[in-house]
Amino acid sequence: MTNGLRAWAHWKRRYNSPPDDLVSDFYIPAFYRSIKYDRAVGFFSSRLLAEIAPQIDGFAANGGRIRLITSPANLSDDDLAAIERGEALRERLRSGIEQSLGVPLSDPRLVHRLQLVTWMVATGVLEVQIALRRIRASYSLFHEKIGVFTDSFGNWMTFTGSPNETLGALRRHSESFPLHRSWVSDDQFAFATEERERFEALWAGNVDPDQVVAL
Repeated sequence: MTNGLRAWAHWKRRYNSPPDDLVSDFYIPAFYRSIKYDRAVGFFSSRLLAEIAPQIDGFAANGGRIRLITSPANLSDDDLAAIERGEALRERLRSGIEQSLGVPLSDPRLVHRLQLVTWMVATGVLEVQIALRRIRASYSLFHEKIGVFTDSFGNWMTFTGSPNETLGALRRHSESFPLHRSWVSDDQFAFATEERERFEALWAGNVDPDQVVAL
């Protein structure tokens, strides 16, 4: 663990791609300095986790945890199966039957991207809630976009904006978002607090059940 989010002097008030590379300019330094990442997003793909796997490895080694709320719309059958296998694997870990774990997954940098998701769920690094928007008798997409990085010193920063949690969004599309840091000013603290509280309300299910349904 480094000196945390506040010690990094290169955060920007706003990220735009292009010209910013959102993976190398934002996600990698953020994971490197954080122990917690909360994300509510419309679309998610495990390819992004594979792209930043070395940082995820260090993040997990530092006790890092990810909580993800996402729509099922962009989760592939393979992604969902990996998550399900991770839940089953976690039960085995809880039972102490470590010898029954097939292929060792101790170093996620070396494994297939879907094995990475399985490993993260199994070890508790990644918790996933699948959400839908309920309108009367039908369902539509959950499409909120909130991200919260927190370090070991209690500093946090939030971002809301266009990117989904997919590699295409961060590598190919034109995307942008503002960054609110809790330690910069009263206004930034207020923005960051409101965004973090919104995520916590979604995660805990403290929203109108006719608006968002977690599965």
